[in-house]
Amino acid sequence: MGCYHRAVVGAVSTSMAAAMRSTLNVREVTTDKLQLATTGSVCEQAANLVVAIAGFPRLPAGELAETAATAGHAAAVAQGYARHGAAIFAKLEGAFSCAIFDVSAQKLYVGIDRTGQH
Repeated sequence: MGCYHRAVVGAVSTSMAAAMRSTLNVREVTTDKLQLATTGSVCEQAANLVVAIAGFPRLPAGELAETAATAGHAAAVAQGYARHGAAIFAKLEGAFSCAIFDVSAQKLYVGIDRTGQH
């Protein structure tokens, strides 16, 4: 487990891989409950949380912005989710799409930017 920025994680089905063919790097995560692919960054935390984000999110100045700069946007969103729950989406700005899978709560949160650019 860990945070991956510009790396491939896991494997996806042939049909999903075909749908995601792109000149961009694709990051993939497969668990017994989730299959996910993104061209953004992915963060998995101790089998309890999976965050995938693509695009160009802006995070509030401070610790979350520092985490984004050093470990990637997915790690920063995971950190924000740990503190704020699903309210982290209200703190994100910019053009992005994001999925947060809270394995322990069995909840999936999906959000996009306010203007629907991503």
